[in-house]
Formats: sequence, structure tokens, C-alpha cells
Amino acid sequence: MKLHYILSSTLTSISIILLYQPGAKAICSNNQVDAIAEKVTVLIDSSKPGSGVIIQHQGNTYTVLTAYHVVKDRNLKYEVVTPDKQRYQLNYQTVKRLANHIDLAIVQFNSNSNYLKAKIGNSDLIKRRSKVYVAGFPVKTAGVRVSIYDCRNGEVIANTSQESPGDGYTLIYDNPTLPGMSGGGVLNSQGEVIGIHGQGEAAKNVEFDRINPSIGTVKSGRNAGIPSRIFLPLLARMGVDVELSTSRIELPGNPTIDRLNELLVQGNWQEADEETKWLMLRMSQTNGVLNEQGISRLSCSNLSQINHSWMTNSQGRFGFSVQARTWKNLFGNKFESTNKYFESFATEVGWRYRGRFLSSSQTNYSLNAPVGHLPRSFLDGPIWGRFIAYLDTCKI
Repeated sequence: MKLHYILSSTLTSISIILLYQPGAKAICSNNQVDAIAEKVTVLIDSSKPGSGVIIQHQGNTYTVLTAYHVVKDRNLKYEVVTPDKQRYQLNYQTVKRLANHIDLAIVQFNSNSNYLKAKIGNSDLIKRRSKVYVAGFPVKTAGVRVSIYDCRNGEVIANTSQESPGDGYTLIYDNPTLPGMSGGGVLNSQGEVIGIHGQGEAAKNVEFDRINPSIGTVKSGRNAGIPSRIFLPLLARMGVDVELSTSRIELPGNPTIDRLNELLVQGNWQEADEETKWLMLRMSQTNGVLNEQGISRLSCSNLSQINHSWMTNSQGRFGFSVQARTWKNLFGNKFESTNKYFESFATEVGWRYRGRFLSSSQTNYSLNAPVGHLPRSFLDGPIWGRFIAYLDTCKI
């Protein structure tokens, strides 16, 4: 029988039996990853069930990241089933899509129990043939009459740098996933979630089981997920804090650096300042503003490129190296994160005037601004001492 494959992000009512190559192992072979994935993966139960990943815990409220198509029907009744088999009614008011064109959403449930939250890894480090693991709850079948946790081995086929049209599925892998696993995590070998699964190859003209017509047979193929490099900035903009890997993010080809260059060449200082903030948050995997942990995750090479762009397009007036030089002119090699040091530094670069800090709306976005005035919006307060110290270690 010849099968014609299509890529589908929808859950199908057909149960699929997968055929494997001789000797192939589908079940998760990494015991550590399997143990972590089982503790952070939930079943989102409904008449069209899917999976999700616990990413945040505040008070008695848990936040789950899933594929939007799993929870898009507001007319269905949804329940979140946790690893200890407890069921929690999902309040649809908590369902929030991350972006109109991205197939991701967050949902929330309340519980006094203690559940593990996933650590989010750096998807930019995932290359072709990297081992990945997809966890979730396959739908019920005639043979397996309950949705039970499953974890599947596989390798990455491609991790592309551009979003596919309309959905964000750019991480492609060969894990033999099943219907119902949409919304589950794609994990690296350290047990960190580096993507959310949501698409699998379906088949046309499947030969159905004559005894049970709800069962079809198809050889597993390519599947796709949305990588963390796409959903981390979206979560940050929604104010969702997540636990992050300490791996540094490199930006191969620096497509976003090109955008910064374009803005600086145009002399669009304000948007360039905002773009720099976005880049810094993305590189440090930090929400809101940089903290000490975020600073330590910054890549020296990326900082150098951002600095070079500011320097060359501002006649040497703006950039990290200019700010570092200003600091050292004031304090030498003392990088103390104190109010006293920061107040003097802020006065020197024009962020403080006559003893008062200027608001962000009073930032001078022109070449007439004091030397070292920009970039500004990505960092605020005495922590500038730590950032200048980090620039010093990077020799910037």
C-alpha cells in the first residue's frame, strides 16, 4: 500500500499504529530525561485531548505551556491531569495564546500540591542529529483504553532559523509521536524543554483495521515542534517567569543583529535602544530587566557585535565600550554595585540631572546626547557595576 504523507497540526480521531525499522527503540532510553519529563508533563483532557508542560508555580497557581490547537475550542470542557493522577478543572479564562500567528498557549490550574516545573533549555544549541525526546499522553485506543504518559526517542532532522508560515514550527525531528502528544515537551539530553511538540505526519488513504475501523497503520515519519528561542521572548512579554538553563545563547548568522544595524544606520536611536533591550533579554534568557544571573549568561561575542554596531553608527559616542570607559574614568577598576557609584555614573552619561534621575521618556535619542547615553533601556540601577565588570572580563 502506498501512503501519501501530509503535515498536520490537528488532532485526529484515528488511532495510529506505528511501524518501526528492525531494532529501533521508540521508548525513551534516557532514564534521567524520562523521569524528569514524567514529572513535568500533564494531560489536558477533553473530547480532543492533548498534553502540556508545567513551566511556572506561583502560590497555588500553576502555569502550563501547550499547543494552542489543544485548547482552542472554548466550548469543550478541559481538565488538567497531573502526574499524581489528580484532575483539575481548567478555567478557560486563563487560556492565553502567546501570539496570533504562533500555535502556543498558556493555561492555569490551582492546586496546593507540589509539582515539578520544567527547566527551559536553549534550542539554539540543538543541531541536526542531536538526540531529543518527546513526552506526552497519546490518545486512548482499542488496545490501550486510557491515556498514559509516554516518552519517545528521536533525532533532530533540522532546526531552522526562520519561522514557518503562520505557526512557528521550525524544529523538525524523527521521534515516532502519537496523536494526543501535541503540547508536550521536546527535551534535550539534560532533561530541559527546548521545544513544544505539535505537528506530526499523518497519512491519506490509510488501510483501516476491519475489526476496529478506528485503528489505522502508518509508518512514523517527521514531526515538528516550536523551539524555545521562539516562545521564551513571548513568555517574557506576557510576564511569565520560567526556570532557565545556564547555557549561553549564541545567535548564528545574527538575524536580529542585522535589524539593530539597520535601525542604527537610519539613526533611529529609540527603536535601536528597544531592539538592544530585546536582544539582551533574549541572549540572557531574562524577563523584564537583566539581573546578575542573566548577565553571566551573556555571550561576549554577541556583546562585542552589539557594541561595534552602536560605536560605528554613532561616531563613537554610544555603545557598551563607551559606557565602560566612562565608568573606569570615574572609579578605575572598582565595579561595586552601590547607589553611590551608580548615581555618579548616571549623572556622567546624562541619565541623572541636578540630583534627580530622568524618566525613560526623557531619554535623549539624538547624537547631541552625552557620550555613553545609549543604549539605556535594557538595564537600570546599581547592577550597572556588575555589567561593567562583565564587560571588563569580555575585554569590551
